[in-house]
Amino acid sequence: MDKTTVSVSFSIYGDDFDLNNVIKRMKIKPTETRVKGIVPEGRQRESIQTCWTISTKEEFSFDINQQLDSIITLLQPEKNALLKIRDDFQVKFVFTVLIKIENNYKPAIYFETKTLDFINGISAEIDIDYYIYS
Repeated sequence: MDKTTVSVSFSIYGDDFDLNNVIKRMKIKPTETRVKGIVPEGRQRESIQTCWTISTKEEFSFDINQQLDSIITLLQPEKNALLKIRDDFQVKFVFTVLIKIENNYKPAIYFETKTLDFINGISAEIDIDYYIYS
Protein backbone atom coordinates (compact mmCIF):
# COMPACT_ATOMS: atom_id res chain seq x y z
CA MET A 1 0.00 0.00 0.00
CA ASP A 2 1.32 3.43 -0.95
CA LYS A 3 1.30 5.89 1.92
CA THR A 4 0.67 9.61 2.14
CA THR A 5 3.90 11.49 2.80
CA VAL A 6 4.80 14.95 4.03
CA SER A 7 8.06 16.85 3.81
CA VAL A 8 8.85 20.38 4.89
CA SER A 9 11.63 22.65 3.77
CA PHE A 10 12.83 26.06 4.85
CA SER A 11 14.55 28.18 2.23
CA ILE A 12 16.40 31.45 2.14
CA TYR A 13 15.90 33.02 -1.30
CA GLY A 14 17.58 36.06 -2.74
CA ASP A 15 18.72 37.61 -5.96
CA ASP A 16 22.37 37.30 -5.04
CA PHE A 17 23.94 36.64 -1.66
CA ASP A 18 27.04 34.94 -0.29
CA LEU A 19 26.05 31.31 0.39
CA ASN A 20 29.28 30.59 2.27
CA ASN A 21 28.57 33.49 4.61
CA VAL A 22 25.04 32.18 5.27
CA ILE A 23 26.29 28.63 5.88
CA LYS A 24 28.87 29.95 8.35
CA ARG A 25 26.31 32.09 10.20
CA MET A 26 23.59 29.43 10.32
CA LYS A 27 25.76 26.59 11.66
CA ILE A 28 23.31 24.22 9.95
CA LYS A 29 24.38 22.16 6.96
CA PRO A 30 21.94 22.87 4.11
CA THR A 31 20.15 20.06 2.32
CA GLU A 32 20.49 21.98 -0.92
CA THR A 33 21.99 25.19 -2.27
CA ARG A 34 21.60 26.90 -5.61
CA VAL A 35 23.34 29.87 -7.15
CA LYS A 36 21.58 32.28 -9.48
CA GLY A 37 22.59 31.68 -13.09
CA ILE A 38 24.05 28.20 -12.48
CA VAL A 39 22.33 24.99 -13.64
CA PRO A 40 21.96 22.74 -10.56
CA GLU A 41 23.02 19.12 -10.87
CA GLY A 42 20.16 16.99 -12.20
CA ARG A 43 18.29 20.01 -13.57
CA GLN A 44 18.09 21.55 -17.02
CA ARG A 45 17.53 25.22 -16.30
CA GLU A 46 19.69 27.68 -14.49
CA SER A 47 18.51 28.91 -11.11
CA ILE A 48 16.68 32.22 -11.15
CA GLN A 49 17.65 32.95 -7.52
CA THR A 50 20.32 32.00 -5.02
CA CYS A 51 18.92 29.63 -2.41
CA TRP A 52 19.89 27.91 0.87
CA THR A 53 17.51 25.11 1.94
CA ILE A 54 17.07 22.58 4.72
CA SER A 55 14.45 19.84 4.35
CA THR A 56 12.97 16.86 6.08
CA LYS A 57 12.76 13.60 4.18
CA GLU A 58 9.39 12.55 2.79
CA GLU A 59 7.79 10.82 5.76
CA PHE A 60 4.56 8.92 6.28
CA SER A 61 2.41 11.41 8.17
CA PHE A 62 -1.12 12.51 8.88
CA ASP A 63 -0.14 15.84 10.45
CA ILE A 64 2.13 18.43 8.81
CA ASN A 65 3.10 19.78 12.23
CA GLN A 66 5.39 16.81 12.83
CA GLN A 67 7.66 17.87 9.98
CA LEU A 68 7.27 21.60 10.68
CA ASP A 69 8.36 21.00 14.27
CA SER A 70 11.48 19.18 13.05
CA ILE A 71 12.55 22.13 10.92
CA ILE A 72 11.66 24.80 13.48
CA THR A 73 13.55 22.91 16.19
CA LEU A 74 16.68 23.23 14.02
CA LEU A 75 16.04 26.90 13.24
CA GLN A 76 14.95 28.16 16.66
CA PRO A 77 18.50 28.49 18.09
CA GLU A 78 19.52 30.39 14.93
CA LYS A 79 16.65 32.90 14.98
CA ASN A 80 18.91 35.90 15.61
CA ALA A 81 21.26 34.77 12.83
CA LEU A 82 18.27 34.48 10.49
CA LEU A 83 17.10 38.00 11.29
CA LYS A 84 20.61 39.37 10.69
CA ILE A 85 20.87 37.45 7.39
CA ARG A 86 17.51 38.84 6.30
CA ASP A 87 18.58 42.39 7.07
CA ASP A 88 22.11 42.10 5.65
CA PHE A 89 21.17 40.41 2.36
CA GLN A 90 17.52 41.45 1.78
CA VAL A 91 16.46 37.81 1.37
CA LYS A 92 13.11 36.08 1.67
CA PHE A 93 12.30 33.13 3.97
CA VAL A 94 9.84 30.46 2.83
CA PHE A 95 8.55 27.31 4.51
CA THR A 96 7.32 24.82 1.91
CA VAL A 97 5.05 21.96 2.91
CA LEU A 98 4.97 19.17 0.30
CA ILE A 99 2.15 16.65 0.64
CA LYS A 100 1.85 13.58 -1.58
CA ILE A 101 -1.58 12.02 -1.10
CA GLU A 102 -2.05 8.30 -1.68
CA ASN A 103 -5.27 6.28 -1.33
CA ASN A 104 -7.19 9.46 -0.47
CA TYR A 105 -5.51 9.65 3.00
CA LYS A 106 -5.16 13.36 3.67
CA PRO A 107 -3.03 14.75 6.51
CA ALA A 108 -4.21 17.45 8.90
CA ILE A 109 -3.28 20.85 7.53
CA TYR A 110 -3.30 23.44 10.29
CA PHE A 111 -0.69 25.54 12.04
CA GLU A 112 -0.04 25.49 15.77
CA THR A 113 0.26 28.86 17.51
CA LYS A 114 3.94 28.30 18.39
CA THR A 115 4.66 27.55 14.72
CA LEU A 116 2.89 30.68 13.54
CA ASP A 117 4.69 32.74 16.18
CA PHE A 118 8.08 31.57 14.91
CA ILE A 119 7.16 32.01 11.24
CA ASN A 120 5.81 35.49 11.90
CA GLY A 121 8.81 36.33 14.09
CA ILE A 122 11.19 35.85 11.17
CA SER A 123 8.75 37.29 8.58
CA ALA A 124 8.61 34.04 6.60
CA GLU A 125 6.06 32.92 4.04
CA ILE A 126 4.31 29.54 3.83
CA ASP A 127 3.84 27.59 0.60
CA ILE A 128 1.75 24.40 0.52
CA ASP A 129 2.13 22.06 -2.44
CA TYR A 130 0.12 18.89 -2.68
CA TYR A 131 -0.08 16.11 -5.21
CA ILE A 132 -2.94 13.62 -5.32
CA TYR A 133 -1.85 10.28 -6.74
CA SER A 134 -4.70 7.97 -5.75
